[in-house]
Amino acid sequence: MSETKHLSYDKYQDIRGDGRIVMYKRNDHHNPRWYVRLKVPGNTGYVVKSCKTTDFYEGRRFSEDLYYELEGRSRRGQTLTKRSFRQVFTEWSKTYPDLMKGRSDAYIEGNIARGRKHLLPFFDSRPIEAINEDVMTDYFLSRQSSDQKPSNVTLRHEATTLRHIFTYAKRKGYLGDIPPIPQPKNKISPRPDIPRKDWRQLYTYLRKYVSQSQDKRRYRNACISRTGFW
Repeated sequence: MSETKHLSYDKYQDIRGDGRIVMYKRNDHHNPRWYVRLKVPGNTGYVVKSCKTTDFYEGRRFSEDLYYELEGRSRRGQTLTKRSFRQVFTEWSKTYPDLMKGRSDAYIEGNIARGRKHLLPFFDSRPIEAINEDVMTDYFLSRQSSDQKPSNVTLRHEATTLRHIFTYAKRKGYLGDIPPIPQPKNKISPRPDIPRKDWRQLYTYLRKYVSQSQDKRRYRNACISRTGFW
């Protein structure tokens, strides 16, 4: 660890001796907290953060942890700065029409409107990479418990919009992998039971129909009906 003099910094310390993790205190600040300036290989510029502590060793631990986290993000092809869902949605909604050329305006505008009305208020400032399957399940449960309970088809449309947003975030490097997106099941409408009166009318007609036929196959069916299978 080396220490250097700097006009703007107080207690300027290069933790590794290579300029990648530099801790300092500001000369023009009365607050004695430590700051860190990070230089991640393969990226331009610096990342500057407050360590939020006056203790050097706590600040050093924070600085080193943050450096290795950012180095890992860079290695995975992600950006160094995290994006909130709101930031990603704003970017996505502006580029989405160009990305979806060939689809109808109604489809494009519907997805954007759906995201703005329902997804944005719920996920809002949450980091895009912190939205996992569990968080999305909470979203769908909250939608199902709302006063105007949406249909499962509507919820599936919202899941599709989420997938489009996550695909954009992954392509921009804001997200490593797209998390599994819960898919509300299509509602199955079972065939209603036939009323007893209609059922009796049906099998009475069928018995009469086959009994009057000279066709052997139909006659056999008539015999079966007399034994109680109908």
